[in-house]
Amino acid sequence: MKMRSFILMFILLLSTHNEAQNLMNNNWVFGKNRWNFNLSTSGSVARTAISFPGYDVKFRYQSSSISNPSTGEFMFVTDGFNVYNKNFTLMDNGGNLLSIPDTPGGARLAAIDYYGNKTGQGSLILPHPGNSNLYYIFSLSIAYQYNDEASIPMGIVNVPGYGLSYSIVDMSQNGGLGRVTSRNNSLLSASYGTQGMTSAIASDGISYWVITYRGNQFLAYKVGTTGLNTTPIVSTTPYSHVVGDFLKISPNGKHIFVRHEPTTKAMLYDFNSSTGVISGGTNILQYADSLNPPYIYMDQSFISLNSSEFSSDSNILYFIGAQKYGMLYPYPFVGKSGLISYNIDTSEFIDYDNGEYAIPCHSATLQRGSDGKIYIIELTTLNDDGFNHYHTTIKGWRVINNPNNWGNTNPLSASINSPAIHGLSFPQLIPSSLPCPSNLNITTPITSSNDFQVSNRIEASSVISQNINVNFKGNEIVLKPGFSVSGFNTGNFSATIDPCIAALAPLKEEEEDSKTKSYSNDESKFIEPILFPNPATSVLNINQVEDIIEWKLVDIYGKTIDSGRMNHLIQEKITINTSLLIPGVYYFNALMKNGELFQEKVIKK
Repeated sequence: MKMRSFILMFILLLSTHNEAQNLMNNNWVFGKNRWNFNLSTSGSVARTAISFPGYDVKFRYQSSSISNPSTGEFMFVTDGFNVYNKNFTLMDNGGNLLSIPDTPGGARLAAIDYYGNKTGQGSLILPHPGNSNLYYIFSLSIAYQYNDEASIPMGIVNVPGYGLSYSIVDMSQNGGLGRVTSRNNSLLSASYGTQGMTSAIASDGISYWVITYRGNQFLAYKVGTTGLNTTPIVSTTPYSHVVGDFLKISPNGKHIFVRHEPTTKAMLYDFNSSTGVISGGTNILQYADSLNPPYIYMDQSFISLNSSEFSSDSNILYFIGAQKYGMLYPYPFVGKSGLISYNIDTSEFIDYDNGEYAIPCHSATLQRGSDGKIYIIELTTLNDDGFNHYHTTIKGWRVINNPNNWGNTNPLSASINSPAIHGLSFPQLIPSSLPCPSNLNITTPITSSNDFQVSNRIEASSVISQNINVNFKGNEIVLKPGFSVSGFNTGNFSATIDPCIAALAPLKEEEEDSKTKSYSNDESKFIEPILFPNPATSVLNINQVEDIIEWKLVDIYGKTIDSGRMNHLIQEKITINTSLLIPGVYYFNALMKNGELFQEKVIKK
């Protein structure tokens, strides 16, 4: 066997960690709606009506849209079947991405083209981490009928399932309008009935995971700098099968929420954003029996969950609950439904399905926006013709303005008025960078290419498989007994002195109180920066900066507001203009000379 030698490289990188703003979620396109999240203007959302040539409504069901990661300009939208460019015309080679055979007379493709994809989470868009021109479209399709629409022009139309596939868009072509260069690349057979799919950022802050399921297994596909790995990481659950229209992953990449049938279980699993493994599993409904009064019916054969979302701090889970039937399904016989919140730290529930805070029957679709708020589409299902053909109507939109606030007695705003209402679900967010972990202790075998980056220390006693590329990045890297690297033909391992601070998570209060504070000359300590005035109005000053290497000011969602690298020859302090910031909480993060991280809460008045 021919073995390749591996060179252990320690490289001191002097570049700053300038993380581009996550503008990819700047526009939602769904139904006849285009929402623009203009975060530079007090977090406002501009809602306008749009139309596609030749259509009264497009993307009535699930859709995904993406904006330019540098400018925030809308680029394209898809339902997994077709993709439309920024002018809302069909992208070059962007029709029938799944190569679906039509029925005589063209009814099947006409129905798909008219209404879109009825699969719960039928599409995803992700950028290629290694090529800024390329984007992946993931298409998921289950079998269904178009028979519950009062205005459908072609009668009852059956659409078979086509499983999970992916296509590739090259935005460098057609003068920036894009072209689909590869399509209908199958990942998973339609025979599994999968209709939930979501994505998460990997632990390296660069790669992505696409997560779906089959039977009693979760499947996680890695999208890295070299492209898509079509061999998934498989995690098996103890339950017979996973069902539902949704999978949701917390913003910090630690939790995944799904429901199981036939006996409904609302399962909160642990997700490892480094390995893609899903483990553990807690049925959170078991804690709801302590509700007083018990608004939620806990007979698990009579409760169904449909749609969910995490708060931006990843501690509160919101979901829609209903007796007997899920709310997107065409049954008008639901006795009770509403919004429920669950505190992950304390296992507490709050039920908002009674009184003035009730959400009507068949309410559905919770989705966190890039502004951190959670948006809700209110749906109502009506008996259309007396023959079990139903028509889903849309009442309006509501919003949870402060989803991180536990115990809010009135979390929902009044219904939002807009020139266009059509669209039964919002696009999923394209995930942004995870908070930078402080330390990693890697003991399990590394079997796929990956970059592991921390702010402080990596310890590894793992075995790195052959033919893969692995890089450790941190302030300190320790290779312990048991660590080994094997290779055949291809493969590389490197260790880079490159600590990250890009999205340091806000400290909890007890951590903030106990963080290291020292004014001595001990090399293991640092001189603590002084921030003033705090609260700040128009300017924030930072003195005692001699131990700072680089710094960032971030908001509560991890978005970088300002950043810099210190030049101590000419810089004696840091001055940050805060006059245009929205009043609220921010965090000043700094990487110190001794490798420790400093964080101070900043209040903008």
